[in-house]
Amino acid sequence: LRDMLCKPDLEQFAQRITSDYDLTALDSEDTERYVRHRIKVAGGLADIFEDQACRSVYEHTGGVPRLINLICDTALVYGYAEQAKTISTNMIEEVVKDKHRGGLFPGPNPAASTG
Repeated sequence: LRDMLCKPDLEQFAQRITSDYDLTALDSEDTERYVRHRIKVAGGLADIFEDQACRSVYEHTGGVPRLINLICDTALVYGYAEQAKTISTNMIEEVVKDKHRGGLFPGPNPAASTG
C-alpha cells in the first residue's frame, strides 16, 4: 500500500490521509497483555481468557492485532452461547476451525491436518 501511495498519480490522495500507522505483530507476551487489556477496558474480567487460550490466540494469529481481535471477539460469542465462565484453548481452536471452514481466516487450516 505504501508503494502504491508513493506513485506520482496518487500524490493528492496520499496527502489526504490523516493517519499513518504501521502496526507490527506482537510477541506472545504482548498478545496476552493486549487481550487482557482490551477485556479490562471493556469492563470485563482480565482473566476470562485462560493463559493457554491466549497462547493459542498468538499461535494462530502470529500476533497480528486485527486477527487477535477477530479470534477473541468470536471466542467471546462462543463462550456466551455456551455460558462458559472462561475462554479455553478448546474454544479458541473451535473458533479457528470455523473461521477456516468459512474461508475467513488466513494461514493453514488446522482441520485439514486432522482429516
